[in-house]
Amino acid sequence: MKILAILFLFISLLFTTTLLNAESLMNCENGSSVSLGDLKYQVRLSCGEPKSTEILGYIDKIQNEERIRVMKIEEWIYSTSFYGEKYFFSLIFEGNKLVEIKKVGYK
Repeated sequence: MKILAILFLFISLLFTTTLLNAESLMNCENGSSVSLGDLKYQVRLSCGEPKSTEILGYIDKIQNEERIRVMKIEEWIYSTSFYGEKYFFSLIFEGNKLVEIKKVGYK
């Protein structure tokens, strides 16, 4: 019984940590924010130029059940300050669309 309770606690903590690392919104240094689904130009207008950009690869997407569309996967790194701490966020784009935001560290 104790092992089952410990296992449940471990799984709950793992799930909570995963949820805390995934974000759906990021506040920029200037006070504006970006969220999932935003386009690259909207992110640049809101937050300015990223600290770093990387091409992670490419992905094939099926459109309209026939057409295959190859899209670039890009990561943009931004920093933002909150109560004197500087946080870094990774923004992942599929093609032109923001699909993932995660906190990747702080300084």
